[in-house]
Formats: sequence, C-alpha cells, structure tokens
Amino acid sequence: MGAVKKVFIVGGGIGGLTVAHALQRIGVSTRVIEMGDKRDRIGTGITLLGNALRALAELGLVDACLEGGLGWDTVSVRDGAGNDSERTVLTKNLGR
Repeated sequence: MGAVKKVFIVGGGIGGLTVAHALQRIGVSTRVIEMGDKRDRIGTGITLLGNALRALAELGLVDACLEGGLGWDTVSVRDGAGNDSERTVLTKNLGR
C-alpha cells in the first residue's frame, strides 16, 4: 500500500480543522466536509487550556490563536450564592 495522498475529513470543528492542518503540513491533501450551517455558530466561544495550547504550539498555530483570542488569568469556583469558594491565579507558561 502506498502513502496516503488525499484525505476527506468529516466535521469542520476544531478537531477536524486541526487534523486537516496537521496533514497538510506533511504534504497530504485534505478536504473538510461540514454539514452544519456556519450561521448557526454565532455567539460561541472556545476555551483552550494548557494541553490544547501545547498541542497547537506543536502545529505552529498557538501564536495566531493567542493573538486572535481573549484570555483570562484567574479561575474561581463559586458556591450557590455566588461567593468565591476557591480562586486560582493561572500562569502563562505554555511549556515553551
């Protein structure tokens, strides 16, 4: 069996687009097929934690993601009344 030259990827979410990018980096032609209507995606956001950012760094995508996104530096856990029960200040280390 020869090397794979073309791959069809079903699903244009973050996983499918990341796979397409990774395959294109090694010379595989890709086509992403997405059934959903992009107009259904208004108002959504993606939270990327350290492991996802490190994976994106390996693919050469982390800088574009950080430049185009909005970050946060604190995570808090709140009780039913809305009071902080735990607060953690995050570091900005991406393992680089």
